[in-house]
Amino acid sequence: MSRLETLATYVAASVLLPTVALSLRLIGLKRTCHLFSVPLIRAQQADSLGKEQQKDAEQRFLIVHRVSRRIPLSLQCLPRSIVLCSLLSWAKIDAVVRISVKREAQDLAAHAWVECSNTVLGEAPPEKQGLHVFS
Repeated sequence: MSRLETLATYVAASVLLPTVALSLRLIGLKRTCHLFSVPLIRAQQADSLGKEQQKDAEQRFLIVHRVSRRIPLSLQCLPRSIVLCSLLSWAKIDAVVRISVKREAQDLAAHAWVECSNTVLGEAPPEKQGLHVFS
């Protein structure tokens, strides 16, 4: 990624993170994903990413992670995953948001992450957290 692309990604993430968080609260998951062109289910992903695309995807993950820590909002994994998937889509990298849930007594635990070519970007795989994938 060039310096200009990196800067543009930082700016886009800074704008998109609070926007997606607000959108999730106001219009829900399905409409937010549709609005930002983020797939929850993709029939078939590419077999593997090229070395350059993998590096680009990891850099975009790090940018979203860094920006989310600096924004004075409580940003959970879902808005971060939607923003990352959107940024990857703009870079012509196939990605999909995955969501998993687990019910514990009265509580419901959930986790969202992004996959590119069946490779988890940044977040811990759901199997290690005991969650069941539904998208």
